[in-house]
Amino acid sequence: MADPDAVAVKAGARTADGSDRSILWTGGPSASAPPQALVVGVPTPSLRAQTCAICYESKTSYSALACGHPFCNDCYADFLGHKIADEGHECFFARCPEPKCSMVVTPALVRSLVTDADKLRRYENAANLARSFVDDQPSLKWCPAPDCAKAVQSRAASAAVAAGSKRGFSVKCSCSHRFCFSCLHEDHAPASCTDLSAWTVKCRDDSETYNWLVANTKACPKCQTSIEKNGGCNHMTCKNTSCKYEFCWVCCGPWKDHSGSYYNCNKYDPDKDKQSPDGKKKDSSRQALERYLHYYTRYTNHDKSLKLETDNRKKMEQKIRDMEQLGDNTWMDCQYLSEANEALHNCRYTLKFTYVYAFYLPREETHRQNFEMQQAELENQVMSATDCH
Repeated sequence: MADPDAVAVKAGARTADGSDRSILWTGGPSASAPPQALVVGVPTPSLRAQTCAICYESKTSYSALACGHPFCNDCYADFLGHKIADEGHECFFARCPEPKCSMVVTPALVRSLVTDADKLRRYENAANLARSFVDDQPSLKWCPAPDCAKAVQSRAASAAVAAGSKRGFSVKCSCSHRFCFSCLHEDHAPASCTDLSAWTVKCRDDSETYNWLVANTKACPKCQTSIEKNGGCNHMTCKNTSCKYEFCWVCCGPWKDHSGSYYNCNKYDPDKDKQSPDGKKKDSSRQALERYLHYYTRYTNHDKSLKLETDNRKKMEQKIRDMEQLGDNTWMDCQYLSEANEALHNCRYTLKFTYVYAFYLPREETHRQNFEMQQAELENQVMSATDCH
């Protein structure tokens, strides 16, 4: 109140001498008109070439704030785009690229240079006072659910995150969306945020390759080399020059047993090769593949089942309404169906991420056996409930 002009200069809202040397751009009087420079708000047909202090090229298409420091439109747009992408709500307080200038970038300049719709939306959100308040508070996080504009508060979770805890913290918004307060991904307990991040990268990089190998190749029963069947005959010969093993593509048994009275390809014997010396030899990469696929297939199975349970929840709600309309049952009488479906949904949700947790759980971990026993019991209960369902 004593010196508002000095405060405005310090805040970057105006220049020290009160002058305005801004240069903005507009699309012209119509949408089809070429871009037109506005020097201090006055349309100007052309600008004198200036050297951009970022790319050091001489250009006639440049912009400037009230401070008058010119930067070419391409460099200015990249500068603002990085500010919006990297600094969150702080981008609203971005300053002139000139190192010693404190002039704050104006929304008019941002809208004249940034064309990406997503970045413009993020800039507008940063300008929102409520969003800025939530983003500034470590105990508040925006719900990541689509079309949800609510914030969730968790002081315990924020304190643990600030202390460096790597464990995820499950919270539930009033819109019913569950997510991790630490990383804002879906609730992934008991897996940690670090495990989930590593698992996501691994699935993105390896799953398609592994899926193709499983669907299109088999391992040679003798040397474990991956083999692709590209003909109609089931008589396979390993192309490994040091192996040359002949086997059946269907059962992977020795081909010599597939003629006359020795034929037994139709009989299932899971322990046939486990005790043989060749059966005990496993290539380390294939072992890693089989271990990953063990957890990945169960993870994806529960993920798909979870989507089905979500659909069943809607069907159950309609079923309850139908039962009420028949007059034999009240809404309270039918609530056990809704509660059972919700319990099954929560179990599926938990089981999905137990496989991520188990994948990164060290084999020598003392509680691994107990964890796998509890996991198997929950899996068994879910399977039983699904059969009844």
